[in-house]
Formats: sequence, structure tokens, C-alpha cells
Amino acid sequence: MARQFRSTSKRFWSRAVPAVTALVATAILTLPADAQSRRANSTSLTCAQAQSLIAQRGAVLMNTGPNTFDRYVNDRGSCQVNEYAKTDFIPTKDKKKCSVKRCESITPFSVP
Repeated sequence: MARQFRSTSKRFWSRAVPAVTALVATAILTLPADAQSRRANSTSLTCAQAQSLIAQRGAVLMNTGPNTFDRYVNDRGSCQVNEYAKTDFIPTKDKKKCSVKRCESITPFSVP
């Protein structure tokens, strides 16, 4: 009886491990594409909508063109210790230059 259990258990694990490995690999490979597809697009939002989205979430990865994106923040609290929230402008559906903030590294010559 014990011998039969060992062989059954061995067969189970020999099938389960490759299946779980394939499932985990698929999940890892699909994450970047999924995250990219959910990224907000500034040109499909009005300026007020883009600013509101950033204010609600605190920080947002946003596409600003076909091959460009950046992380926009509500305030310095969403930046790293060595960064400050610098005013930037993004294109939106209703404005060419919508005022938002993004984190910028503090250097000796930068003015926060």
C-alpha cells in the first residue's frame, strides 16, 4: 500500500510542477502587457480629467503619445526622498499644454 502511494504521489508531482511552472511563467510574461494596456492616455482625456485622475490616485503612469509615457504625481509626497514635484505640461484632448507635476531629481542646480 505504501509503495502504491509513493508512485501515485510521484506521478502527481511530476505532472503538477510543470503545470504550475507554466502557469506562473504565463502570468509573469503577461503582466507588462496588461499594465501597459491599462495606462491612461492623456490625449483621450480633457485637462481637468487628467488632473483629477492624478489627484485621486496620487501618482499615475500616463501615455502622452504613441511611444512616450511618464509618471505624473499630485505632490511631492509621491516622489522619492531625493526628488521634488516639478511642473510639467502634457497634451490632452482639449489643451496642447495641460499643467501637471512629475518627480525630478534634486541636483545642486535644480530649484524645487
